[in-house]
Amino acid sequence: MTFKIQLHKFTTNIVSLIIILKKRMNKSSAFIKILRVIITFWLFVIPHTLFSQLKIYHIDNVNAVSGKSGTFFSLPMTCLKIDIDLTEIHRYRGPYSDFAFQYLGIENVVTSNQTEFEISRMRITAFSEPDPEALYFVEYGEKQSKEERSVLVDLTSNGLLRQFSYNMPASEDEKVMKKEQEILQEDSKSISDSNVFKYFTTPNKVEKIDTIIKRMTIDTTTIEDISLNRNVVTKTLEQRALEAASQVERIRNFRFNLLSGYQEVNYDRKTLEYMDNRLAEMEEQYISLFKGAIIEKPIMISIVYIPAPEKNSEADVVCRFQKEKGIRPASETSADPVSIHVKSLDGSQPEWDAGTLSLNGIDGVFYRIPVQTRVMVMYKDRTLFTGEFEISQLGRTGYIPVNEKFRIQYYPESGSIKSVEVR
Repeated sequence: MTFKIQLHKFTTNIVSLIIILKKRMNKSSAFIKILRVIITFWLFVIPHTLFSQLKIYHIDNVNAVSGKSGTFFSLPMTCLKIDIDLTEIHRYRGPYSDFAFQYLGIENVVTSNQTEFEISRMRITAFSEPDPEALYFVEYGEKQSKEERSVLVDLTSNGLLRQFSYNMPASEDEKVMKKEQEILQEDSKSISDSNVFKYFTTPNKVEKIDTIIKRMTIDTTTIEDISLNRNVVTKTLEQRALEAASQVERIRNFRFNLLSGYQEVNYDRKTLEYMDNRLAEMEEQYISLFKGAIIEKPIMISIVYIPAPEKNSEADVVCRFQKEKGIRPASETSADPVSIHVKSLDGSQPEWDAGTLSLNGIDGVFYRIPVQTRVMVMYKDRTLFTGEFEISQLGRTGYIPVNEKFRIQYYPESGSIKSVEVR
């Protein structure tokens, strides 16, 4: 037998008792006093009995609700995912850099191998996670009916409240899909001089031929014995540089003859462009042996930052940056800080401390009103990012008293109210 049926029978008995007392006592003062007691009991005790079957507690210690029957849920907190796009720049000294001006007239060359980083771009996206400071417990009353699903707590996969209903059927059209985000990071590939300077791997040996002439004089006749002595010697670096410079000159002549029609061949446009591009690539490769090479590699680093109320008006260091090492931890004081500023645009503050409600609980459902904020990321005097976001944990937290038939739907990502239905 459900609690509603029991309550209906109790109401019927009370009405019957009033009728019997009225017949026996008419309108005496004793009857009026008894009637007042019954009405007072009905207006205050019965509603309290009805609605006190459900209590919601703010939890700061899970052991505080041990032994109670109920469900945990969380209100969301807004997390900021900071994606930093870096450019890793490798500068390689050319093997013939000492002869760059002598053979090609190039002055500005890379004199040493260096690696440095630059911040090219920054992006920030917001996502929601359960707030450990906003954990709640719904306690079901002992007299709650087991034949009907009178309390429904609809949660997302990570414990955020999506819908709460009391003595209402669950809506079937409320389906929220959570889109998971994956951080894709590219594997770093080592870069060496061998694959930077393509044409440096030319033969380093040259054949040296010595001509040996032997003269022999017999009487008045002179005889010459000519022989060749062949051996292999190692080229000097300057000899190899001279060969590379000569190759540059040859390629330039080839390109000039090709573009001026020296071959007297009617090449189509695509063929002509292909040959010229290939020759230009070869020329650039040979020149890089003198002036050096610069290779840029993109890198993305992701950092998750959680705004907190105590940091609402102050700058916070999310990481540090060093030109020679790139992104460094916030604790590494030798690098320059990258700071984030989260400023509330309406200056709202929490209306009450939810922790004071943890002992007795309330007959109501909690919700949040996110605050609109401006987020700015700075590195030295440079603004890397600026934008506006709704931050749940910096806004206000309130609750709605539960009625006899009640349903409230949430936006799980913010904890704010989507709709309220009371019957």
